[in-house]
Amino acid sequence: MILCCALIGLTSEGCRGVPRILPDELAELDYSRALVAKPELAWQTKLPSPPTALLPMGADILLVATHRGELYRLDLKTGRRDGRIRRPLRKSLTGQLVYREGPYLFITSSQDTELLAYELTQGRTLWKQQVAGITGHLGLADDLLLAASISGEVAAYDIHDGRLIWHRQLPGRCYRGVRVLDDRILVLNDGGILYALPLRKPSDILLPETNQATETVEDYAHLWKRQLPVTPNAVVGSGEGRLVIGDTDGRLLVVDPAVGETVFQIQMAAPIYSRPLITGGLVVAATAAGEIVALKGSDGFPVWRVREDGLVNHPLLLIGSPQPRAVLVAFARGGLLALDLATGQELWRYDLEKPLDIASLTPDGLVVADRQNHLFHLRIADSTAGEPE
Repeated sequence: MILCCALIGLTSEGCRGVPRILPDELAELDYSRALVAKPELAWQTKLPSPPTALLPMGADILLVATHRGELYRLDLKTGRRDGRIRRPLRKSLTGQLVYREGPYLFITSSQDTELLAYELTQGRTLWKQQVAGITGHLGLADDLLLAASISGEVAAYDIHDGRLIWHRQLPGRCYRGVRVLDDRILVLNDGGILYALPLRKPSDILLPETNQATETVEDYAHLWKRQLPVTPNAVVGSGEGRLVIGDTDGRLLVVDPAVGETVFQIQMAAPIYSRPLITGGLVVAATAAGEIVALKGSDGFPVWRVREDGLVNHPLLLIGSPQPRAVLVAFARGGLLALDLATGQELWRYDLEKPLDIASLTPDGLVVADRQNHLFHLRIADSTAGEPE
């Protein structure tokens, strides 16, 4: 069973700079109330520093991670901070991941040399590893924590004790982290080479039928690799067992992880800075010129196209779960646009009139931070609202 989940909320104070978490706060998030009608502003507040992530842990708690290495909670009903600000790292928190069955919290910073694991019910350090420059997306698969570093090293650690299970040194640099799809790990380096690595140790890998006499198990480091026509600035997403990549030259392509074949690729008219989506048999992407397109996931045939005016450089967000019903587009200038996933029809739009920095869905709406550290909570119309102090 492969698990990959977002960082969850923290409560009363704990040791080593990380608060404890109560067991009853580990409930799964319920996104069944789709944000298909225009939300209302419930509250706004000023954050003490720029956030790197806005992470809802439940119906009423938002965890904020910052560029100063801070972690703290906000009450989603009122906008008030819940507890003290903690600083497990004094560098920007660029990676946060939770294994709910632990429950364990994993944090890292691309500017630091430690990968830290905490046991949340007691707030204690579980283990730490000295590893520099971890970047991008972290992954969980069974009992393994997976990470890639700028140096090109990809490693798997035992989630319980931090033992290094295996590592691979890939050519080039890795900026986009790892993606776990089925029984393999996908890693894209800065040279545009996509590697598929096995989850298991090299000694457990079955060799191809050819060259068995000359190719040793230990030297068989990857299942396949493919040179893709992408730049180091490409953005990577995944869904429905496939990888989707958008690039600054406007190229959009979908890759099948089974053998590394490109399912399709198309050329958009403007750069792609926003991470694209794959859902419901569709690939949805947005360009820097404000064009949003939905394509058939099987062959790239256009399904719908919407043309707006303005830069889109934030990840696209899916509205509704377990059955997505809409896609949320966040424009850099401060606009939010919800489009019907099947048709591209406009459902609602909201203009904050301030440049956006980060946005995240909550069970009853969404939270948005602007570039001046103002945080806004937009709620579904029938939700109750409070006023922060």
